[in-house]
Amino acid sequence: MRKVIFLLSGCLLLSSCGGDVPQQREATTTKKQSPLILQNIVLTDTDRQGKNQLWEIKAKRAEYSRDRSSAVIRDVQAVFFQNGRKVMTVKAPRGEVRTVAREIFLFNGVNALLTENATTLKASSIQWSPEKDFLECTGPVELDQPKQKIHAKGKRLEGKLSANIFSLLGDVEATSTSEGIKVNAPRLVWNLTRNLIDGDQGVVARSEAKQILVTAPLATWDLGKQQVTARAENGTPVVAEQKLQDGWMQANQMNWNFSQQVFEGEGNLQARFGKPPQHFTASQATYNLATSQVQARGARYWREGETLSVSSLNMSTDLRNNRIKTSGGVTSRFVPNR
Repeated sequence: MRKVIFLLSGCLLLSSCGGDVPQQREATTTKKQSPLILQNIVLTDTDRQGKNQLWEIKAKRAEYSRDRSSAVIRDVQAVFFQNGRKVMTVKAPRGEVRTVAREIFLFNGVNALLTENATTLKASSIQWSPEKDFLECTGPVELDQPKQKIHAKGKRLEGKLSANIFSLLGDVEATSTSEGIKVNAPRLVWNLTRNLIDGDQGVVARSEAKQILVTAPLATWDLGKQQVTARAENGTPVVAEQKLQDGWMQANQMNWNFSQQVFEGEGNLQARFGKPPQHFTASQATYNLATSQVQARGARYWREGETLSVSSLNMSTDLRNNRIKTSGGVTSRFVPNR
């Protein structure tokens, strides 16, 4: 059910406003209505069953089309609802309401606040189709979550307001201002409810302060745990580099925990650290950046330029002091120089 609330005035644009209309023109006017202009109005609408409210729109001016199927609105303040629940408030200079199709378009710079986690949204334009549960924004598009201190930007956004899951597309970058972490990908999917950001199609995560760079086909950024989990795909591994300690790791999966300053890698793991390089292969390993220690399982260790390597089920290595401790199935292998 639609409602139009007139706050000040409305005027039907005929040959004149307020004047008598000749009787011979009444039939023509009925068949082909003139545009309707309303000032300072509130528009509300519900779903086709008349149960759930879809939106409440305040506009300083609305001009309806001749068939009343749409209205161009100006100086817009709107509230969007999904399944009867308030999900977004929006401001825009201009827009269009398509009453029959039940769609809203907002243009010329849109500022919005998503109810979930008080996330702000900025975009050039927004299209919202509540019956399809679909939101699309064109860019540049920016998302900000002050609580987590996360800022994300891209060229386009699409998603579902009911689920609070949004895909940012086109040269996407997400930044943690508190941790100094940046994640880049062609696409990032932000689940506002679960505080997860998923990237695919080639993801790069970096810390310029700690000179860390991680590249992977797939990655998930857990904002609550302050951790990026990177994963291999189709034979392309995860690679991590740390220039401060000449560190390099490669594995099928890798967890980078920012707050604990720890890397955890597993599956076909290879690594080297320092100069001259100390090499590892392992099924699983944990590298602590703060202490420069490596804990590994199913590991093999050797130093570049030396002929002795050590293998064991469990291995603890102090990279700063070039010390290793081994236990379980320890074997040494001597490879003569050639």
